[in-house]
Amino acid sequence: ARVLYEKRRLYHEIIQHHMERKDRAKILRACQKYKDSDQTLWLQALTYFAKQEDEDCTKQIKQVLASIERNNLLPPLMVIQILSRNKKIRLEVIKDYVIKNLQDQNALIISDEREIRNYQEDTEKMREEIEELKTSAKTFQGTKCHACTSALELPAVHFLCMHSYHQRCLVDNDKECPNCAPEFQKVLEMKKSMKSSSDAHDKFLQTIVRIE
Repeated sequence: ARVLYEKRRLYHEIIQHHMERKDRAKILRACQKYKDSDQTLWLQALTYFAKQEDEDCTKQIKQVLASIERNNLLPPLMVIQILSRNKKIRLEVIKDYVIKNLQDQNALIISDEREIRNYQEDTEKMREEIEELKTSAKTFQGTKCHACTSALELPAVHFLCMHSYHQRCLVDNDKECPNCAPEFQKVLEMKKSMKSSSDAHDKFLQTIVRIE
Protein backbone atom coordinates (compact mmCIF):
# COMPACT_ATOMS: atom_id res chain seq x y z
CA ALA A 1 0.00 0.00 0.00
CA ARG A 2 2.82 2.41 0.88
CA VAL A 3 4.50 1.97 -2.52
CA LEU A 4 1.20 2.68 -4.29
CA TYR A 5 0.60 5.77 -2.17
CA GLU A 6 4.12 6.95 -2.88
CA LYS A 7 3.75 6.56 -6.65
CA ARG A 8 0.54 8.56 -6.51
CA ARG A 9 2.16 11.15 -4.22
CA LEU A 10 -0.45 10.46 -1.52
CA TYR A 11 1.88 11.42 1.29
CA HIS A 12 -0.83 12.22 3.83
CA GLU A 13 -2.20 8.71 3.36
CA ILE A 14 1.27 7.30 4.06
CA ILE A 15 1.44 9.30 7.30
CA GLN A 16 -2.07 8.17 8.22
CA HIS A 17 -1.03 4.56 7.57
CA HIS A 18 1.75 4.90 10.16
CA MET A 19 -0.56 6.70 12.57
CA GLU A 20 -3.05 3.86 12.51
CA ARG A 21 -0.21 1.55 13.55
CA LYS A 22 1.00 4.09 16.13
CA ASP A 23 4.50 3.95 14.68
CA ARG A 24 5.96 7.28 15.83
CA ALA A 25 9.38 6.74 14.29
CA LYS A 26 7.95 6.03 10.84
CA ILE A 27 5.64 9.05 11.09
CA LEU A 28 8.63 11.32 11.64
CA ARG A 29 10.73 9.60 8.99
CA ALA A 30 7.93 9.98 6.44
CA CYS A 31 7.55 13.68 7.27
CA GLN A 32 11.27 14.15 6.80
CA LYS A 33 11.37 12.08 3.60
CA TYR A 34 8.49 13.84 1.84
CA LYS A 35 8.90 17.33 3.35
CA ASP A 36 10.11 18.86 0.08
CA SER A 37 6.95 17.69 -1.66
CA ASP A 38 4.49 18.59 1.08
CA GLN A 39 5.42 20.65 4.14
CA THR A 40 1.90 20.30 5.59
CA LEU A 41 2.82 16.77 6.68
CA TRP A 42 4.41 18.34 9.74
CA LEU A 43 1.06 19.90 10.66
CA GLN A 44 -0.60 16.50 10.30
CA ALA A 45 2.06 15.00 12.57
CA LEU A 46 1.78 17.79 15.17
CA THR A 47 -1.99 17.42 15.33
CA TYR A 48 -1.65 13.66 15.77
CA PHE A 49 0.92 13.80 18.57
CA ALA A 50 -1.01 16.58 20.33
CA LYS A 51 -4.07 14.29 20.56
CA GLN A 52 -2.18 11.44 22.26
CA GLU A 53 -3.27 12.20 25.82
CA ASP A 54 -2.59 8.66 27.06
CA GLU A 55 1.00 8.59 25.77
CA ASP A 56 4.07 10.73 26.30
CA CYS A 57 4.92 12.23 22.93
CA THR A 58 7.20 14.97 24.26
CA LYS A 59 10.19 13.88 22.17
CA GLN A 60 8.15 13.67 18.95
CA ILE A 61 6.43 17.02 19.55
CA LYS A 62 9.79 18.73 20.05
CA GLN A 63 11.09 17.24 16.81
CA VAL A 64 8.04 18.40 14.88
CA LEU A 65 8.22 21.87 16.43
CA ALA A 66 11.87 22.16 15.41
CA SER A 67 10.94 21.49 11.78
CA ILE A 68 7.95 23.84 11.89
CA GLU A 69 10.08 26.64 13.35
CA ARG A 70 13.01 26.02 11.00
CA ASN A 71 10.80 26.19 7.90
CA ASN A 72 8.37 28.80 9.26
CA LEU A 73 5.42 26.56 8.41
CA LEU A 74 2.78 27.80 10.85
CA PRO A 75 1.99 30.96 12.82
CA PRO A 76 3.10 30.43 16.46
CA LEU A 77 -0.42 31.12 17.70
CA MET A 78 -1.82 28.25 15.62
CA VAL A 79 0.85 25.89 16.95
CA ILE A 80 0.05 26.80 20.55
CA GLN A 81 -3.68 26.44 19.93
CA ILE A 82 -3.17 22.93 18.54
CA LEU A 83 -1.07 21.88 21.52
CA SER A 84 -3.35 23.54 24.09
CA ARG A 85 -6.08 21.01 23.28
CA ASN A 86 -4.06 18.43 25.20
CA LYS A 87 -4.22 19.45 28.87
CA LYS A 88 -1.30 17.15 29.72
CA ILE A 89 1.21 19.05 27.57
CA ARG A 90 3.27 21.30 29.81
CA LEU A 91 5.02 24.53 28.89
CA GLU A 92 8.47 22.96 29.18
CA VAL A 93 7.63 20.80 26.15
CA ILE A 94 7.40 23.88 23.93
CA LYS A 95 9.71 26.20 25.89
CA ASP A 96 12.47 26.37 23.27
CA TYR A 97 9.94 26.94 20.48
CA VAL A 98 8.20 29.72 22.42
CA ILE A 99 11.44 31.47 23.38
CA LYS A 100 12.75 31.41 19.80
CA ASN A 101 9.51 32.86 18.42
CA LEU A 102 9.32 35.57 21.06
CA GLN A 103 12.91 36.57 20.28
CA ASP A 104 12.15 36.71 16.56
CA GLN A 105 9.01 38.78 17.11
CA ASN A 106 10.81 41.21 19.42
CA ALA A 107 13.63 41.64 16.89
CA LEU A 108 11.09 42.38 14.15
CA ILE A 109 9.24 44.89 16.34
CA ILE A 110 12.49 46.69 17.21
CA SER A 111 13.42 46.86 13.52
CA ASP A 112 9.98 48.22 12.57
CA GLU A 113 10.02 50.79 15.37
CA ARG A 114 13.46 52.00 14.27
CA GLU A 115 12.26 52.44 10.69
CA ILE A 116 9.11 54.23 11.80
CA ARG A 117 11.19 56.65 13.89
CA ASN A 118 13.21 57.46 10.79
CA TYR A 119 10.04 58.15 8.83
CA GLN A 120 8.67 60.25 11.67
CA GLU A 121 11.82 62.37 11.56
CA ASP A 122 11.37 62.85 7.83
CA THR A 123 7.73 63.77 8.40
CA GLU A 124 8.71 66.34 11.03
CA LYS A 125 11.15 67.91 8.58
CA MET A 126 8.39 68.15 6.00
CA ARG A 127 6.12 69.85 8.54
CA GLU A 128 8.84 72.38 9.24
CA GLU A 129 9.14 73.03 5.52
CA ILE A 130 5.38 73.51 5.28
CA GLU A 131 5.50 76.03 8.11
CA GLU A 132 8.32 77.79 6.30
CA LEU A 133 6.20 77.95 3.14
CA LYS A 134 3.53 79.82 5.03
CA THR A 135 5.91 82.69 5.69
CA SER A 136 8.26 82.61 2.70
CA ALA A 137 8.21 81.68 -0.96
CA LYS A 138 9.55 78.34 -2.13
CA THR A 139 11.56 78.19 -5.34
CA PHE A 140 11.17 75.03 -7.40
CA GLN A 141 14.33 74.54 -9.40
CA GLY A 142 13.61 71.16 -10.99
CA THR A 143 14.45 71.08 -14.69
CA LYS A 144 13.49 67.47 -15.43
CA CYS A 145 10.34 65.45 -14.97
CA HIS A 146 10.93 62.76 -12.30
CA ALA A 147 8.73 60.35 -14.25
CA CYS A 148 9.97 60.49 -17.83
CA THR A 149 13.26 62.39 -17.10
CA SER A 150 12.60 64.70 -20.06
CA ALA A 151 13.06 68.44 -19.75
CA LEU A 152 10.30 69.95 -17.63
CA GLU A 153 7.77 72.02 -19.52
CA LEU A 154 4.32 73.44 -18.81
CA PRO A 155 1.88 72.37 -17.64
CA ALA A 156 3.88 70.99 -14.70
CA VAL A 157 3.11 69.93 -11.14
CA HIS A 158 5.50 70.60 -8.26
CA PHE A 159 5.29 68.83 -4.90
CA LEU A 160 6.68 70.06 -1.58
CA CYS A 161 9.10 67.11 -1.56
CA MET A 162 10.75 69.00 -4.47
CA HIS A 163 9.82 66.40 -7.08
CA SER A 164 8.37 67.85 -10.28
CA TYR A 165 6.39 66.22 -13.11
CA HIS A 166 4.72 66.93 -16.39
CA GLN A 167 1.03 66.99 -15.69
CA ARG A 168 0.54 64.39 -18.42
CA CYS A 169 2.97 62.02 -16.63
CA LEU A 170 0.81 61.99 -13.50
CA VAL A 171 -2.09 60.39 -15.38
CA ASP A 172 -5.13 60.68 -13.07
CA ASN A 173 -3.40 61.42 -9.77
CA ASP A 174 -1.84 64.83 -9.18
CA LYS A 175 -2.59 64.91 -5.43
CA GLU A 176 0.49 63.01 -4.24
CA CYS A 177 4.03 62.52 -5.45
CA PRO A 178 4.30 59.10 -7.15
CA ASN A 179 7.94 58.91 -6.07
CA CYS A 180 7.21 59.42 -2.37
CA ALA A 181 3.76 57.79 -2.14
CA PRO A 182 5.09 54.19 -1.89
CA GLU A 183 7.22 55.15 1.13
CA PHE A 184 4.25 56.74 2.90
CA GLN A 185 2.15 53.69 2.06
CA LYS A 186 4.91 51.51 3.51
CA VAL A 187 4.72 53.41 6.79
CA LEU A 188 0.95 52.96 6.97
CA GLU A 189 1.25 49.24 6.25
CA MET A 190 4.02 48.92 8.82
CA LYS A 191 1.88 50.54 11.50
CA LYS A 192 -1.01 48.26 10.60
CA SER A 193 1.30 45.24 10.67
CA MET A 194 2.67 46.22 14.08
CA LYS A 195 -0.87 46.55 15.46
CA SER A 196 -1.75 43.13 14.04
CA SER A 197 1.47 41.61 15.38
CA SER A 198 0.84 43.13 18.77
CA ASP A 199 -2.66 41.61 18.93
CA ALA A 200 -1.33 38.21 17.82
CA HIS A 201 1.50 38.50 20.35
CA ASP A 202 -1.02 39.09 23.17
CA LYS A 203 -3.14 36.11 22.09
CA PHE A 204 0.04 34.02 21.83
CA LEU A 205 0.99 34.83 25.43
CA GLN A 206 -2.57 34.26 26.69
CA THR A 207 -2.62 30.82 25.11
CA ILE A 208 0.74 29.97 26.68
CA VAL A 209 -0.62 30.95 30.08
CA ARG A 210 -3.54 28.54 29.60
CA ILE A 211 -1.08 25.73 28.82
CA GLU A 212 0.80 26.46 32.05
